Amino acid sequence: MGRKSGLQALMGLDLFALLAVTFLIVSALEFGVLSLMFTINSKKEDQLKLYEAKLGELGIELDSLKTNGKPKRKDLPPLITLTEGEGFTFASGSATPSNEFIYKLDPVVNQILKIYNEYDGIDMIEIIGHTDEDPLGGSSNLDKNLIDAIVGNVNVSQLKAADNVGLGMMRALSVRNQLMKYDLVADRFNIRIFSAGQTVLTNGQLSDGYHTSGANESRRRIEIRLKRSSGG
Repeated sequence: MGRKSGLQALMGLDLFALLAVTFLIVSALEFGVLSLMFTINSKKEDQLKLYEAKLGELGIELDSLKTNGKPKRKDLPPLITLTEGEGFTFASGSATPSNEFIYKLDPVVNQILKIYNEYDGIDMIEIIGHTDEDPLGGSSNLDKNLIDAIVGNVNVSQLKAADNVGLGMMRALSVRNQLMKYDLVADRFNIRIFSAGQTVLTNGQLSDGYHTSGANESRRRIEIRLKRSSGG
């Protein structure tokens, strides 16, 4: 009777030990899975923070890249105008942007990316350079070098324009090159450049002469139009 009870106790002890070991193994596995999930989630959060910090360096808010579940708009987005009065200036008679111009592009890029996320199918940027009616004189090398400058074989600072139409094109190209430095813009948009010379005023009306059409400061500007390559 005593021997049987001892055997039963031993068997009970072995069963208890087996259950204990099984519990420890299961617990260890669960802890490992939870630790792995925590590590993965932590890495995702760290990566998100890294992206957010990088966007912050560019003056871009992460929230501006979200649509908050709203359907994207089908109409055309508003025109973005960069005026000389707002600090978007170039060296006189050239396409070299001022340091202030370059500094002020960060919030412009923020605005472009916000439009990209709010409007459906926006994949094209048109940059139009407007100038005044001050005569330039001299000779032009745009026929020879403009294409090379567009593809990056010639620096914009090496271009020369004989008139304001050419100067407007050079300045549009200069802004395009600055925008292409932002990967979030370069990866999403096809960018085209145009010149309006001095003929169109800020109100959309044609210029009627140098002395009667208002301040040149408001006419020397860059316009940025966001469109759909499909034309819709």
